[in-house]
Amino acid sequence: MQGFATLILAIAAIVDNFAIGTAYGNKALRIGNRTNGFIALVSGLGTFLSMSVGKEISSYLTAIQSAKLGSFALVTAGVWGLWAVFQREQKQAKRLSFLRQELQAESANISNISVSKIANSSQEETDKCLEEFAYETFLENPERADRDRSGYIDIYESITLAFGLSVNNLAIGIGAGISGYSAIVTAGLVILFSFSGLALGYILGNRFALKMPGLWAGLLSGGMVILTGIYGFLSQ
Repeated sequence: MQGFATLILAIAAIVDNFAIGTAYGNKALRIGNRTNGFIALVSGLGTFLSMSVGKEISSYLTAIQSAKLGSFALVTAGVWGLWAVFQREQKQAKRLSFLRQELQAESANISNISVSKIANSSQEETDKCLEEFAYETFLENPERADRDRSGYIDIYESITLAFGLSVNNLAIGIGAGISGYSAIVTAGLVILFSFSGLALGYILGNRFALKMPGLWAGLLSGGMVILTGIYGFLSQ
């Protein structure tokens, strides 16, 4: 059954790639095979390295301790992922509310809104720095990756996106490594699913205008990781 759990974890790790693919397909921003392959390799390498760290941690524990700690780490990673999704949705709601207030203030020639804007400027700058490396930024605004406005995302333009997608799965990889999942098999599946998931997402987004919101992707990925962690704990 560990093979099935490994499959679920690999799918959970690349749900975001599928969502990114639909977003880029909607905007008709082409992602070639080389760029897609680069993103897949970075995702696979990130998974392998994070799982190797988990394996190293498990070497200091007994088999039962490793299984329980790994399961706990996976559940924690899944819960954290769900929390991050809801936090992101709340921030977006606040931004929309602020923009509405700003528009209303401008139409009424009210300058008081500028006070709130100044007070929040520091936090906004911090958020912008963090969002620069967050895959959600490219999910919501796919055109940001196309820096030369060519309509094609080359390898250089995909570096930040690939990095963001990999960082998103580090906690999952560590938990899976502690639990004893095969780093080579899992990383290989992540590479395969990442490439095919992004390509399929692009096709569905481009031809059928399908789009997978970040909320859905986060909920699905987080839920799958939590269920895998619970299964690992109960199977001991």
